Amino acid sequence: MSIAIRCLCSILIAGLPLGCVVVSNGSSSSGDDTPDTDNPSPDVPDPDTDVPDEDDDPNPDPAACDPSIPSGWRSIPSSLAVGFGDEPYDRMIRVNAWTGTEALIFSYTKAVAFSPATNTWRQLSSPTAHFNGAWAWSGDTLFVDGAEDGSTEPAWYAYHPDTDTWDTFPQAPSVEYGGYSAVWSTTTHELIVWGGYEEPNTVDDPYPLSNGGAAYDPATGTWRVLGPSPLSGRGYHSAIWNGSRMIVYGGSEGEAAPLADGAAYDPVTDTWTTIATPNLVPRANARKFIGDPSGSDAIFWGGDIGPCGHCFPQEPVDGGIYDAATDSWTLIPSMDQSPLGAERSGAAVWEAAGKLWILGGSGGEDGPFGPFDDGVTYDLASGTWSTIPGGHLLGSRRGAIAVWTGCEAILYGGLDSSSSLKTDGAIYRP
Repeated sequence: MSIAIRCLCSILIAGLPLGCVVVSNGSSSSGDDTPDTDNPSPDVPDPDTDVPDEDDDPNPDPAACDPSIPSGWRSIPSSLAVGFGDEPYDRMIRVNAWTGTEALIFSYTKAVAFSPATNTWRQLSSPTAHFNGAWAWSGDTLFVDGAEDGSTEPAWYAYHPDTDTWDTFPQAPSVEYGGYSAVWSTTTHELIVWGGYEEPNTVDDPYPLSNGGAAYDPATGTWRVLGPSPLSGRGYHSAIWNGSRMIVYGGSEGEAAPLADGAAYDPVTDTWTTIATPNLVPRANARKFIGDPSGSDAIFWGGDIGPCGHCFPQEPVDGGIYDAATDSWTLIPSMDQSPLGAERSGAAVWEAAGKLWILGGSGGEDGPFGPFDDGVTYDLASGTWSTIPGGHLLGSRRGAIAVWTGCEAILYGGLDSSSSLKTDGAIYRP
């Protein structure tokens, strides 16, 4: 599976059959990649459509939270002190992973870590590379795709935060161009990469779609090809690890309409099983989380609808909860049924304490447009909405990232009402 420079569906790039993009958060997370061009310097994105990938592991034990820290808001200082946020590409957040003590935040070319315990930033060492968007956290190592600066040749990197060091490792047996997913398997201790656009081959079919994948074993330094998938080839799908299987949902076939189906892959048996199709509008790049009510349900929210190669992405504001034990879905209603009574795009979203938290963002096409500082929570068990009051330290912004630590949410970056890039943030403890 190849690496390629990440682009956005709101940025029209001639010749690319783009599906839509999202990037998202969390404790032990994963991310998806998007297709590249021959130009290693993509356009500067709009944070409304470039939002990092979400949590795909169960939350840490709440008993481990420091009881001396009160609930409420605390401010986060600017990251400019460590040279992060001073360039336009720094708004292109590729990675936001929680290690247990720090939030790792990677932009297109830079890498930093934030410690909520000390409220400080530190600059990380970095390979001579740019980062793309597919990544997975193993519990002690971050696997991330990229390419050497000035090159479109793909590369995979392994970052070790304990020693602030990097390794490279071999490319996968089948090389994809972008739009693929990456998750970490806790049962086989492998990096699993699946789907995406294959390398361009012909004028008639320049970006064929893949339904293949491979798994990398860091202990042996080798890849294996995954068993055949029942799904059609696709990119920009959502893939998440639920503790025993990789759940794949939705995706894009390029200029065709998004997809609504999915499947589960078990790396122990190297087998796939189709899953029930939810009664949701087909979508690509749905944000994904693992959490309550069961602690292992796959939660999908938002995403992009419509062929995004020739349109500004439309972001649905509903979602679903997939229960693998019963192969069934519970739908999450649209935000216009929440106390806000309206849509929000570019909001910070995270899952915690059995709730989906949605904060800030911009209004829908009918206005008001925002950005806003208030939000809502959705109780996944009771199916009820509650408001998150505004007037807090984060302020009004869209495109902020959210990293849930198991105790509190780290919210960083985004744009304010003047579309200025923010380099600070806030911590919220429920």
